[in-house]
Amino acid sequence: MKKVFSVMFLLIVSCSSEKETVLESSYSMILSCKYNPSAMYTDKFYFSKDMSTIKRTSDNKQIEDENYTTEKISSDEYIIKGTRTVIDINNNETKYPDSNLYVLNKEGSKYWVIYYFEDYFNDATRLWVCNQS
Repeated sequence: MKKVFSVMFLLIVSCSSEKETVLESSYSMILSCKYNPSAMYTDKFYFSKDMSTIKRTSDNKQIEDENYTTEKISSDEYIIKGTRTVIDINNNETKYPDSNLYVLNKEGSKYWVIYYFEDYFNDATRLWVCNQS
């Protein structure tokens, strides 16, 4: 019985590793991001080959996967666009598709920072700090 469980465990682990390798090779860049160095959860941003779309996943099970598009500002800066959701005082939800949400800025060879778009050009507020893998 123990042998069966051991074989099943090894099979599951090897399949998940293989899937992760295939997933990583189909993207041009993957960023692992945290709100701060001691944050509990890590968000991953998977960039398409042409850097035009992004898929975001999170270790936090409360956060659903999201997809974004990008607009290039310069060789080291991108605007991240997606659907902005606004909830008013009466709990009415309004969605604004294709909104400028964040700015991705390269600040080192493998170090990126994501800022809120709204105040980026006047008084930038950092959201995530990311390492490129």
